[in-house]
Amino acid sequence: MNTKEINYFFERIIQQDDCWKWTGTLTVKGYARFNLRRPDGYRWRAHRWAYEYFIAEIPEGLTLDHLCRNKWCVNPYHLDPVPANINTTRHHTGDNTITQARDWSNGSCKNGHSLATWGYVDRKKKDGRISRECRGCRKDQSMKYYRSR
Repeated sequence: MNTKEINYFFERIIQQDDCWKWTGTLTVKGYARFNLRRPDGYRWRAHRWAYEYFIAEIPEGLTLDHLCRNKWCVNPYHLDPVPANINTTRHHTGDNTITQARDWSNGSCKNGHSLATWGYVDRKKKDGRISRECRGCRKDQSMKYYRSR
């Protein structure tokens, strides 16, 4: 990590309570996007860069969970490296993905769409992981976007 990267990072955060709010670009899902590229060519997520800079390299097979529940937070001390299945079973608000085990057991997503009616779609991400999303939530999200234009 060089001085330019460190300055770039700190120029884009403001302290809000204990969180470090990212004022730069956010992804569609609300995560902080860092405008620097990783060695594999993908852009860094700012929280991942912060964790690796301040704490340690993220162990293979683990993802970072925002303990503060603010996706835009880049405070590395608010991040917990956990397996993907643990991360997805913890409660995450403001996201259309089905994240809690209880959502599957009661037959509906967290927004109340019946999985028997709407079903779900598994989407393969660039890194090879699978994301499961409710089709009703995807339709609602598309309609919201369409109406906003």
